[in-house]
Amino acid sequence: MHALCRNESCYPMEATEQGEQRFAHTEQGEQRFAHTEQGEQRFAPTDSALSTQHSALSTQHSALSTQHSALSIYLHIPYCEAQCIYCDFNTYVGREGQFAAYVDALCREIAEAPAQLAALAAPSPHLQSTIYNLQSRLVSTIFFGGGTPTVLEAAQLAAILNAVRANYNVAADAEISTEANPGTVTEAMLRELRALGFNRLSMGAQSLDDAMLVTLGRHHNAGEIGEAVQMARAAGFANLSLDFIFGLPGQTQQHWQQDLEGAIALDVPHLSVYSLIVEQGTPLARFIKQGRMAVPDDDAAGAMYDWTRLRLAEAGYGQYEISNWAKSPAYECEHNKAYWRNADWLAFGPGAHGHLAGMRYHHILAPTAYIKRINEGKSTIKQETLDQRGQAGETIMLGLRMLREGVDVARFRDRYGVPPEHFFATELAWLAQNRLIVRDPARIYLTERAVPVANEVFVKFV
Repeated sequence: MHALCRNESCYPMEATEQGEQRFAHTEQGEQRFAHTEQGEQRFAPTDSALSTQHSALSTQHSALSTQHSALSIYLHIPYCEAQCIYCDFNTYVGREGQFAAYVDALCREIAEAPAQLAALAAPSPHLQSTIYNLQSRLVSTIFFGGGTPTVLEAAQLAAILNAVRANYNVAADAEISTEANPGTVTEAMLRELRALGFNRLSMGAQSLDDAMLVTLGRHHNAGEIGEAVQMARAAGFANLSLDFIFGLPGQTQQHWQQDLEGAIALDVPHLSVYSLIVEQGTPLARFIKQGRMAVPDDDAAGAMYDWTRLRLAEAGYGQYEISNWAKSPAYECEHNKAYWRNADWLAFGPGAHGHLAGMRYHHILAPTAYIKRINEGKSTIKQETLDQRGQAGETIMLGLRMLREGVDVARFRDRYGVPPEHFFATELAWLAQNRLIVRDPARIYLTERAVPVANEVFVKFV
């Protein structure tokens, strides 16, 4: 079973406001914790060998170690022009009339978030200290995800970015990314975004087969992908990424090879390549159940992934994460690396998930309810609970996704006050004995034989 999943805000489809359904769509930012408005799935505390005293000391150590570290910011734009059949993210179509009100609410939340988070952190003086220092911490990455952020006008994206800059300490060289669909950009708009300070563009291509794009419900054709790349370069975007999906309905190895060869020919410095995940509740899941569509089995998808790794290496792309390749480290997505390091990030917008000093939180899902609560001065944030062992397991699992870096042992010890073996000695020993991980003094990382079956490693830390 191949361990490939997309790496941005990922949520199940559900009814969230009366008469509406939620469909989502993003590139890669790493927020993968699904919830419902009632009966929420939460990270719940579990029995642990850790004593209460050790847990308190570890929390204090984590808070102190993050107060002066860099911060990332994720901004969710929950709108798309069209619904893709495979998508279950928190995104809505046909809401153009809501855009202006949403931008106003998002800007207000950006300014008021520290006070809202402080209320959640009240029981913990260490977390309170982290919140208190939020606006002085250097922001190293900003990511506009969705949805399709470029359905908004450039002036609206500028208002959001300006709100971030007005309320947080954004580094002069911060990586500022936005997702886009090739069919929603023009060269003029891209020039405006570049002038505003956006310096990384990630476009969802998904396929270079026109018939497949129609099947998927995409809002562009193959020719427009190449045109969008050219426009982005002309507008001054050197840091470009394209998303592709393999294992699509009816796709053969030959079809996938043609897609990837076309992607290589576009010569962008970064590629994200994901295995199709059939999510329950999506149109694709329904079509498969009805017998209207079929997708490649695990063996066929595995062969596609294995060939992808070989071919991209030949083409000069370095694989730095399970689903991500870059022509040099300078083009690796720093924002996503913050997620994989389980670092701190603020999240704004409906359904977005944030993380601060071990505290996870998420926003309510529905945009209309979100706008209403923000305008009423009410919080849209709900806190999630994860015990120390759970936090450590998540840190290891995410870190192992980074194939070269892996889990930085010194960073882990700095965060938790103990080495990884304190929580997972048996699991780490078994994985090392079975040649699925390497544990050296500086880091823990997947072996080559473990990469295609990484889920079998990750489950050890859940």
